[in-house]
Amino acid sequence: MYGPRDGAGPKNLAVLNCWLPEYSPTFVSYSHADQEEVGRLTVWLRDRGVRVVGDWDLRGGDSLLARVSGFISQAGFLIVVLSPNSVESKWVSKELEIAMNRQLSGTSAFTVVPVVIEPCVVPDFLAGVLRFDLSSHDHAREMERLLDTLSFRTRW
Repeated sequence: MYGPRDGAGPKNLAVLNCWLPEYSPTFVSYSHADQEEVGRLTVWLRDRGVRVVGDWDLRGGDSLLARVSGFISQAGFLIVVLSPNSVESKWVSKELEIAMNRQLSGTSAFTVVPVVIEPCVVPDFLAGVLRFDLSSHDHAREMERLLDTLSFRTRW
């Protein structure tokens, strides 16, 4: 098992392309129009040892629906990145439908985690779910709270 070395910080995890076992695989659902902001979020999470997967892991010839469903079925979390773009996205809606069906089945631990990157109308079925607001003035604190949510160590 690899972990951050003393003095090296989390950067050696990114170089080794590995993740820490305290984090479940996490699927990221987002609109491609928000790719730049989502890229910064995923790099930040990966630098801290979170195994982040998304549509960027697809290969030519893959069945989009089958691969995305497979990713979601293996994940412990689905981060849905909320913005005006993603709220209107049919693919984000489809990914959320797959995720909510999995969550409602109750066959395994799975959590949908909303992350707001730009003020928008939050879908009704997520209105009562705690979300992280990265568009707020306290961006760094929200990022740390998100990281804690994705960790097994904070659940005990």
